[in-house]
Amino acid sequence: MPTPRPVVFCPPAVPPAPIGRGADGSILSLRPVHPADTARMRAFIEGLSFGARYFRFGCGEPHFSDAEFRRLCDPDTSVCADFIVVRSKDGRESAVASARYCVQPDGKRCEFAIAVADDWQGRGLGRRLIEALLKNARRNGLVLMFGKVLATNGRMLEFARRNGFEVLTDAGDPAIRTVTLALEADEADPTRQQPL
Repeated sequence: MPTPRPVVFCPPAVPPAPIGRGADGSILSLRPVHPADTARMRAFIEGLSFGARYFRFGCGEPHFSDAEFRRLCDPDTSVCADFIVVRSKDGRESAVASARYCVQPDGKRCEFAIAVADDWQGRGLGRRLIEALLKNARRNGLVLMFGKVLATNGRMLEFARRNGFEVLTDAGDPAIRTVTLALEADEADPTRQQPL
């Protein structure tokens, strides 16, 4: 039996970067999540509609302890990459979108998830987040990204298709679709991890 490749993982190398402005003049920035985001993430998740929470977490009323929120904002960077989009206005910041992937035990594949606040959907934030995830996954030498999506989440399935993912029926559960994307190495990235 072959020995799995050990994970040699670089944390997200994306500095905070403005990615746009809201209609109210607020500034939107994409950056890795950090422990100071705990209250922002709680407000973000609790502010999602029942449907958005259901599609992201598999239930409309997920309950997270304080410790779970802290873990969400202080991920183990040896296996996870987490990003948020922060809205800044008048010196106050709030999270309006988040995305993460976690490396699977084989060290080659990663599972991703994205959530965008209801009022901010359809404005390109999901695309910016998936681009950040894909860049980071390629940089870390991963070969496949996948996600589990409810079959009724047509908007997410269409988003996945637009971003190059293949949509597959889950043989074990017809209510689930698996979206997959083979990751080609970004040869131009000098920080990319080389295969062992």
